[in-house]
Parts: sequence; structure tokens; C-alpha cells
Amino acid sequence: MNQMKLKIEQLLNLSHTVTFDEQNINGFVRLEKKADVDLVNEFNDTNFDDLSFKLESYRFDIGDEVNYKIDLYHTGTQFASYENFIFHRFDLTKNEDTDEPFVIYEEIYSKLKGKKPISHNLELFSKFIKCLSEKYYHRDNQIIFFSKTHCEIFIQPRNYEKYINLALVYDELNLSEILKSFIDWLSVETPKLDSGISTTLTTHQNERYAIAATEFIDHLITFNKNEKIFMLLKNIDDIYKSIISKYSLYLEDFKYSKFTEKITEHSDEFLNKINKIISDLQTQILAVPLAVSFITVFKKAEEVNQFVYSGFLIYLLIVLYSCIQQAYNLKHIELQIQQFNQIAKLPTELSSQWSQEIAPVKKKLILHKLFFILISIFIGVLMGVCITHITIFKGFNINDCIFILIFISILIKIYRYFSSE
Repeated sequence: MNQMKLKIEQLLNLSHTVTFDEQNINGFVRLEKKADVDLVNEFNDTNFDDLSFKLESYRFDIGDEVNYKIDLYHTGTQFASYENFIFHRFDLTKNEDTDEPFVIYEEIYSKLKGKKPISHNLELFSKFIKCLSEKYYHRDNQIIFFSKTHCEIFIQPRNYEKYINLALVYDELNLSEILKSFIDWLSVETPKLDSGISTTLTTHQNERYAIAATEFIDHLITFNKNEKIFMLLKNIDDIYKSIISKYSLYLEDFKYSKFTEKITEHSDEFLNKINKIISDLQTQILAVPLAVSFITVFKKAEEVNQFVYSGFLIYLLIVLYSCIQQAYNLKHIELQIQQFNQIAKLPTELSSQWSQEIAPVKKKLILHKLFFILISIFIGVLMGVCITHITIFKGFNINDCIFILIFISILIKIYRYFSSE
């Protein structure tokens, strides 16, 4: 093989107008010196095991131009063209070994002409396709991924031009190393250990394939069936990053589905906390209407019972303190909601789901804020009424000032609470 490869390389180096058709090499060579004639004679006279050599003319000399044709026999390691390599290595029905060293003579000729090689990318494509066929169900040249739905990918070895065009730009897109890492990640095998450990590792391995299948489907479901394999290779960077992100979540929570359940659980928990704050506050402000009734009864009396007004004032102060305390708790819950995304380290894919789940809770927060504002203003007014009817405050002639100060202080407290968002 090595000697034959060397001879073909020498012949290609002398040739011009070379074409590669599947497993055939057709070209013209100008015999400019005796060594060139000897090389052509060697091909013509030697029976190589893996090829046949044909000439249009059997008589030639220095200065002649000879047209030749090389038919390469398929061995699995030598290919005349990229087309033939793709046809054999990408075809799942042929089950060829993708680990053996190989040579593509079209690439050797292209390198002589200053073109960059692409066989390393085509080999990566071949290994990736073989890896997918080993991890997922396949029939003929079709790989099928199953999740909540299914997705069929047609390999299409005969559509070689698209593979070649993609291989040409793969290095420019910096995708070669990413695809190699993805193949290594998918190819990790479960070691044979203690039965309990092996079972756990197998569970992780199955979840790895399930998450990958889900991402393949999500990214490819909208494409035409003949475009899916090429879009998979072209978008391998985004797909691989998304798979790794979700697999990391799985390792953290042991099962990816539990994380989405946790989002719902936290949104319900926040909602319950908010409802509890208002429920606790309602039991404390139920007596406020009673206070209004008593104040109304005593309002027209010539001599107002100072103890009644003082008692109501103390009671309203307690209720106001309780409101402030509950407002603080509500603010704390709001801060927890805002920080949940960062603390939980939600990926981009789950952030939108969290926003949808928490939206009703945020609406309820706004309603409760308005409720606190109205209650605080109402309590402030009642406290001012009580103060204006208490003799001790009248003696100092600061009734109106105290009423205004209390009312302003309540408004300042409300403003600080809501402006600190």
C-alpha cells in the first residue's frame, strides 16, 4: 500500500487535467524526461493488487503526452475521490471500520495545487454518524431520535457535495474541535463496577442520550428531512452547548424533569407566602372599622372619653407597626423572587419558563402593595383624629402639627418602601 501510494503521488505530481470519478482517476501526463517514462512503464508493466492501470497508447517516449486511467479496487482504506470516501464511510449499511488509516488521492492532488485538505473533517463526520447509529435506533441510512416526539435523519451518502462544502468551511467556523468533543462525550462507556454503581452510571448514561435526543429534535424538527443531517453538523456548537447545559442540570438534580417541577414548586411557595402575609394582617385590621364607629359615636359629645381615644391610638400604633412589619416581609419575598433566577443558576432555556410561572405572583404583589398603601393612609388619618381629641396634645397646641407629621411620616415610609425596588 505504501509503495503504491508513493507511486500514485509521483504520477499525480506530473499530471495535469486530473479528474476523480468515484473510484477512478483520469489524467494526462507529459513525459519530459526518462524518469517520467519509467514511471508510466512501471504502472503499465506491474500488476498492483489494489488497482488496474490503463493507457490510451502503448507506445510513448520523452515529449509525449499520455492519457491514463487508474481504477482503484475498494479496500476500505484507499479512495480515489471524496465522493467515494463519503459513499463508503457514511453508508451505515456497509458497516466499514472508521478507525483504519486511509488515503484519498483527490486530496493529495488538491494539496499539490495549493488547496487545503478536508479529509480530517469528513472523517469526523463519518465518526459522528457512526456514533449516533450506535447510540440510537437506525435502519438503512436513517437515524431516528425518540423523545416526546421523534425525528428522522437521512444520511444521504450520495449527496456528497453538501458534505464536501460543509467540510471546506468547518475549520473556519471552528467547529472541528467542538464536534470531536461531542463525539467523545457521546462515546463515553460505562465501566464494569459493583452492580449498584453500574446501575447508577447506566442511569446517567441513558439520561445523557435522552437529553441529547431531545435537543436534536428541538433543533431539527422544523427542517426538511433532507436538510437535517447538514443542519445538525452546521449548528453543532449551539446544540452541544445546550446539551451540556441541560446535562449539568440533570447531574445537579439527578433528573432534568425535577428542575422544571422545582420552578413550579417555588412559584407556588412564593404565592402562598404572599397570601399568608395578607391573611395575617387582616386579622389585625379587622377592628379598625370598629374604631371608626366608636370615634363617630364620641365625635359630637361635649366631653370625649380621653381613655377611649388613647386606647384607640395605642391600638392603631400597634396595627401600623404590624403593617410595616408585614410590608417588610412582602419586600423580602419580592427580593427572593428577583434573585431566584441567579441563585438557582437557571439556563436561558428555563428562564422563560420561570418568568411565565412567576408572572401571576408578581401581579399579586402589585395588588398587595396598593392594599398596604390604602391601609397605611387610613390608619394615619384615624390616628390624627384620635390625637386631635386627646386633651394632653391640645394643651401643647401642636395637634395639627402632630397630625401632619404622622401623616407625612407614613407617606415617607410608603415612598421609601416602594422606591427601594
